[in-house]
Amino acid sequence: MKKDIKFYCFFLPQFHECPFNNQWWGRGFTEWENVRNAKPLFKGHLQPRIPSHGYFDLTEEGVIESQFDEAKHHGIDGFVFYHYWYEGKRLLGKPLDIVFKNSDININYSLCWANHSWTRSWKNRSGALDVLIEQTYEDAYEDRCIHFRFLHDVFVDSRYICIDKLPLFQIYNPQDIPNLPRFIDELRKFCLKVSNTRIHISALVTGWLPSWDLINSFDSITLHQPALALFSPADIFSEVKINMLDHSFFTAAVRALPLPVKKILYPIQDAIFNKASFYDYKSTWEKSLLQTANASHASFRVLPSAFVDFDNTPRYKARAKIIRGFTPELFGYYLRKLCDIMTSELCENILFINAWNEWGEGMYLQSDVDYGNSRLVQIQKIKETLRGDHRM
Repeated sequence: MKKDIKFYCFFLPQFHECPFNNQWWGRGFTEWENVRNAKPLFKGHLQPRIPSHGYFDLTEEGVIESQFDEAKHHGIDGFVFYHYWYEGKRLLGKPLDIVFKNSDININYSLCWANHSWTRSWKNRSGALDVLIEQTYEDAYEDRCIHFRFLHDVFVDSRYICIDKLPLFQIYNPQDIPNLPRFIDELRKFCLKVSNTRIHISALVTGWLPSWDLINSFDSITLHQPALALFSPADIFSEVKINMLDHSFFTAAVRALPLPVKKILYPIQDAIFNKASFYDYKSTWEKSLLQTANASHASFRVLPSAFVDFDNTPRYKARAKIIRGFTPELFGYYLRKLCDIMTSELCENILFINAWNEWGEGMYLQSDVDYGNSRLVQIQKIKETLRGDHRM
């Protein structure tokens, strides 16, 4: 079955100086500090990761344009910018501003609202209780409209990514939004009122939840990997009774606990489990493929995703989570398998890749000194194959 799959990469706008980071972590801080200072935890551990083209600054317009050109050349169709909004305060917004204000930058893009609070969780698990800026959400409708106005103005950009001709907006933690149906309804009505713009809103699914009622407010769900494969069962929407002896179910259940309970657990985890966790690359990918195949038969629209690699040693040091066994060839192999599932199952023709530039998590397509641009070459080969022989 012929299917023209679009590849969209999540884009982290962290790599530039920001007044908030200057205040919280020291003047001039960007995540390059974590990436540069990473130390190997075992023999053969590939740290630090070093970008082939140097430690770039995303406020430089030429840098953004060159990255977009490289991505398009290798088959990437667009980027999903993480969007940070806290009651009128917008963090790490300069890269998006450069793109939005310069219509000559020829790239498709969309927004994903990373609506979590910022904490000092890099320090330790208890650091997650040390809030730097809290996501409280606006109480007054007039204040929410300020956010809606910003979103609307980006949605109507001719370069904005659409599904069925409707601008795509993703929400990272929809379950955290108070009165979620009201928020979604207000955003839809605001865009309709201002310019008769209908929008497609997708919920990112990063783990199992005790209830999936929130899906009713959305047009689709986005399966977000590798978190979903690492911490959730193979069929996350199954009505089968939860088995708490299953490690995936147990971990997912703990992640879904309310904050007061986590406040009790975090110090215990810091004292007892302060070491790295290791996962297998092949097993994680196989789990993610199974989750996609299972979810494709759900009664709602499913947007699949892929991951490149994962190693967050730069952020979490000795208590990092590390997926071992990555090679560019394996990444390409599993990405092909995912595309096969998408062409044979009832999936959409849109695939999200995590990520373009998550250097602090070892999850990037960009060229580095160890593998060069071989990750991107795998993307290019797959796109060429899809255009030619869709059976791959």
